[in-house]
Amino acid sequence: NGAGAAWHWKSQSQGNGGMTLTAAEPGRRVAYDLTFDDFAPSKGELLLAAEGNATRVTWVMTGEMGRNPVNRWFGLFMEKLVGPDFDAGLANLKTLAEQS
Repeated sequence: NGAGAAWHWKSQSQGNGGMTLTAAEPGRRVAYDLTFDDFAPSKGELLLAAEGNATRVTWVMTGEMGRNPVNRWFGLFMEKLVGPDFDAGLANLKTLAEQS
């Protein structure tokens, strides 16, 4: 619950990893550190902004790919790899928010 909350998982299809919340500001943002075995850690953030009777949610993820050319090449495909998961997560969040 809130900053410092963490969980870890093991998954053959998604990879082993963990997430730790680093900030939780109700109505403003949630930030987290994300780790997967054999990959450099990344940081993510959900930003909330009131727009009339709605809330705009922006989900961003950043990470350093290092100097390894294979990792840098892999980084070029991150949008295609994680973009669909972000889109699905945002759609689920929208559905839940509209049910409240």
